[in-house]
Amino acid sequence: MLKFLALIACILAIANANLV
Repeated sequence: MLKFLALIACILAIANANLV
């Protein structure tokens, strides 16, 4: 479960970096 949450956080961070 923690790995799943970490994966989501990683994806959100990458998506946020792409938006900027």
